[in-house]
Amino acid sequence: MRRVLPIWQVGDATQPGRKREQEIQCRACPRGRHEGEIRRSAQSILATSLRDEIIDVRSPAEYAEDHIPGAINCPVLDNEERARVGTLYTRTSSFEAKKVGAAIISRNIANHIDAAFSTRPRTWRPLIYCWRGGKRSGSLSMVLGQIGFKVTLIEGGYKAFCLEMKQVYWHTGDRGSMAVWWIASTPRGRERGGGGWA
Repeated sequence: MRRVLPIWQVGDATQPGRKREQEIQCRACPRGRHEGEIRRSAQSILATSLRDEIIDVRSPAEYAEDHIPGAINCPVLDNEERARVGTLYTRTSSFEAKKVGAAIISRNIANHIDAAFSTRPRTWRPLIYCWRGGKRSGSLSMVLGQIGFKVTLIEGGYKAFCLEMKQVYWHTGDRGSMAVWWIASTPRGRERGGGGWA
């Protein structure tokens, strides 16, 4: 039986400062979401302890450039595979790229399950993110959710996380929060912490 899981996002247009419940629908899943998957805004996730491990599924090059401190890299596409799929997407068609990407991602996820996740207990709660689109993190979260793990995704990926940290730091005046930790702990945070935000 599938569970429909609510998420909490900070802010409500009708009542500022109040949290509201919102369901996120997945276009690929008949009922709109994968079993065991919860999607949350970056700030609400990192401000709580709703995770046992943070998993960055981006390529090793993306991970090396910048990542959430404490995250481990379990890429569903390595650097060459990501370039290959991206080239197919732009030069041939999105359909062909998705077919090739799905096959590669499936093999890589199987390898990660064998190598990294096979010893995790049923109560393990991974937080998974990719850059922004959610296809890479969604692929791994769907499989781990089907196994029975309670998976959480950062809605909008690392890009949304960076923007939320910027917003908290510069617009709310909250200088004692997760935003300060991010700015001090990551290359992207240090680069943009001085006001160089795009």
